[in-house]
Amino acid sequence: MLDMTFVLESLRRRWWVAVLVAVVFCAAGLAGMVMQKSDAISPTYTAEAAFYVSYDDTKANAGDLDVSLEEDEYLAYDARRVVLNDSVAGEVRRALGEDVVISTPAWQNDLTKVENKTRFIFVDATAGTEEKALQAADMAADLAVQRINDDFEGITAFASDAAVIRTSSGGVANFGADALTASPITQAASSISVKRLIIFAGAGLIVGIACIIIVEYCRRRIRSAHDVERLLGVNVIETLDSNSATVESYRRFGGILDALAKQRDAKSICLIGWPAEETPTGIVKNLDANLQYAGISGWAGMSSCSNSASALAESDSAVLVMTRNEQSAHELDEFAKAVSAVGLDVLGALYLER
Repeated sequence: MLDMTFVLESLRRRWWVAVLVAVVFCAAGLAGMVMQKSDAISPTYTAEAAFYVSYDDTKANAGDLDVSLEEDEYLAYDARRVVLNDSVAGEVRRALGEDVVISTPAWQNDLTKVENKTRFIFVDATAGTEEKALQAADMAADLAVQRINDDFEGITAFASDAAVIRTSSGGVANFGADALTASPITQAASSISVKRLIIFAGAGLIVGIACIIIVEYCRRRIRSAHDVERLLGVNVIETLDSNSATVESYRRFGGILDALAKQRDAKSICLIGWPAEETPTGIVKNLDANLQYAGISGWAGMSSCSNSASALAESDSAVLVMTRNEQSAHELDEFAKAVSAVGLDVLGALYLER
């Protein structure tokens, strides 16, 4: 079963994996957003045509579109409504394709940004090719002129300017000569979402942390005192630095071990180490000097227990001495079986940090 100590130790050892996975996720997300935007930016062309409307206020009537003739601007607004009706814009789309977009931009003063009052009605058509855009704009203008002349008495409309390709965007009539639209690269860059990048980074961290935990859990190695307890089921009594253990640390460990020996009535303790085969005389000597109730019978290297038969035979209990190692899971299992087969009461473990 996983516990927080194992998770934190795993992350401390392999934190860079989670960071790397998060960076990869961010890069993949960024590339996906750019590619998605690039795919969405298919080449489009907008053509603009124009027609002119006028009226004789002694004959004009509202017809079926409630045209108000009080001012020229009302006439222009309602004429633009005719362009967007199904009988005009809808007919163009049915004839040329649903990808065609019909709009009627206003004509603004470039300096004041105020809409100019005019009887010219501008018709924009956007399509995937120049030819279709030009055809759609001319067709929409012609249909609008025909509809206005047929349906509204006293109002006259006629085509003014044949369609030309526009070079700007923004819904403002420009007669095909204005600022260029943003490049696909600029548009793609504007599609990058910080929020989505944060989500990708968070997902990467979660996946990275999950990978670390799974790999560390399946990779049965002793790399900390907690691994000794988790893999061998033996409580670690003390952790010492194998290169700089002090007299005080040995005295503290000796006191704890003496108390355990007295509690379990253990008189002779064998230190069982693995995988080291050489006898660590420093540990044996320093530990034995700090025991009062029990004594150290000797050292047994578990990688070759047959060479340590005398030390094991003279002992009634044992303390495992473990260090960080890269032994396989099979070797670790064999060690656990060998310790169990010895039949000694295992008081606990001493973990030596390197």
